[in-house]
Parts: sequence; structure tokens; C-alpha cells
Amino acid sequence: MVKKTLIAALILALLMPSMVWAAEFTAIVNRNQVAVGESFTLKLELSGASAKSKPAVSGLKKYFDVTSRGQSSNTVIINGDVSSSTSWTYTLTPKKEGEMTILPVSIETSDGKVSS
Repeated sequence: MVKKTLIAALILALLMPSMVWAAEFTAIVNRNQVAVGESFTLKLELSGASAKSKPAVSGLKKYFDVTSRGQSSNTVIINGDVSSSTSWTYTLTPKKEGEMTILPVSIETSDGKVSS
């Protein structure tokens, strides 16, 4: 009985790092409302995996003008534990008035395709 419990605990301990480091792709806007002619920022952040491509943002161009874009990377090492993330920032200006929803954006990563 103790052997089976110990084996199960070891298997769980081996699986935990992969669960903790699963790819996460998030989207954040700096404003929820903008007036006509104003712009806002959309930040896409990938952590837990490395990007194999740029985010697929072509769907944004239907409703927004992309006036600028940028990319940054961040790596943190604490007591030998390494975590890294990559961020893409887009400045968007709506093409028309009204309520619009930003659809999910996807990206190819070392863990496969993920969406925001």
C-alpha cells in the first residue's frame, strides 16, 4: 500500500512541472471605451512556451486600423527556476462607431497552437 502511494506521488511530482509550465496566451486592452478617432492598446502575452510565429492578427484589420506594433521578451531566473514570456503590443483605432468584440487571436508555439 505504501509503495503504491509513493509511486503515485512520484508520478504526480513528475507531471506537475508540465502542468505549471503549460502555454498561456492572454489578451489585455488598456481601455474598454474609445471615442471616434481615438486609439487603444492591445497587448498579447505568451508565457510557458516559445513562439514559432507571430500572432495571427489579420482578423483585427476588419474593424481596426493597426497604427503601430511592437514586440518584447522577458526572462526571469529565481533560484534556478527560469520563466520567460513574449509580448506583442498593437495600437488600434476603430474604423467605425459601435460596439465591437476583439475575437480570439491564435499563435503557433512550441506546445502547439494556442488562442487568447
